[in-house]
Amino acid sequence: MLVYPNPGANELHLDFSTLEQDWMELRVSDLQGRSLLWLQNVRVPDQSTRVVDISTWLSGLYFVVVKGEKGVFTQKFVKL
Repeated sequence: MLVYPNPGANELHLDFSTLEQDWMELRVSDLQGRSLLWLQNVRVPDQSTRVVDISTWLSGLYFVVVKGEKGVFTQKFVKL
C-alpha cells in the first residue's frame, strides 16, 4: 500500500494496487483513535487508488489501516 504525499497538506493519495486481496475495510484515524474516514467492503480491483481531501483536517500524525482477507496493513502519514 502506498500513501503519498507524506507529509501532505491538501490531498492524500492511497494506492492499493500492491495489495493482493479482493475486499478490504479502510480506516483513517488520528492519534486518539477517532476515525476520520471509514469505508467497509471496498472491492480492491474497482478502487485500487483513492484520493482523500485532507485540507480541513488538523495538522498531526494519522494512520491508514486496511483490513482484508490477507491481513492488516498500516501506514502512518503526517498532515501539515
